[in-house]
Amino acid sequence: MIDVQKEVQTMEDNRIVVDKDTEEELNLDPEEEKLRNSKVDTKAEQYKCLGTGVTSAVFEGRVVINNCFKSVAVKLFKQPFDNLEGISTDAGFLKMLETTGITPKLFGILQRTSEGNHPGIVQELVQNSITLHQLIVGQPHFITKQKWYNIAYQLAFGLKSINEKGVLINDLNSDNVLVNINTDECRLTFIDMGHASFMHGKRFPMTTEEAIIYSHLAPEMKNGGETSESSEVFALGWMF
Repeated sequence: MIDVQKEVQTMEDNRIVVDKDTEEELNLDPEEEKLRNSKVDTKAEQYKCLGTGVTSAVFEGRVVINNCFKSVAVKLFKQPFDNLEGISTDAGFLKMLETTGITPKLFGILQRTSEGNHPGIVQELVQNSITLHQLIVGQPHFITKQKWYNIAYQLAFGLKSINEKGVLINDLNSDNVLVNINTDECRLTFIDMGHASFMHGKRFPMTTEEAIIYSHLAPEMKNGGETSESSEVFALGWMF
């Protein structure tokens, strides 16, 4: 069985400095470009918020590689979800799923410092994209029927690819899928693995009110049952 935690821990030998008044460390994949002497700009006033949710907020940041800026997405976790173990697991799933080509590339983990800065994940910034929810609500005229078919196919194929890796997303919804509207096929990216599990389901205790709000969750989940590939398909159908 693949150790998701170990996927992240193997990056410890490659680190870069993160500049936010104090020094932070970013664990990097050894296969990445030489980032050892690079910096990530994490000053809050320079952040552009890309989206926010219950557990985290995502901002646009920058990495300096060989004196050149590279835009990245910085996912900062809110309390009480800002524990390093959970963040490492989230990052581990991104690393595990990189070969599918449908999740953001992982750069590393931004660790909390003694100054109390939020820990997070530094990952690929998917340019020219909006969420699937925004696309559905907006119904732009340039999204033809054929493009909607392409989107539906990518959703089904993408979920199949992720599940075949032994990963259950457990929170598949239209806010967690990005659509690149500058590509002919409207290329999709699955962006949030914060509730994912490996080779087993998870239970999500919820109130009656929460069960009503989270309409994308399968009935068995709302009744206290474990997630499964069947509940993943339910979420897929909900988006359709």
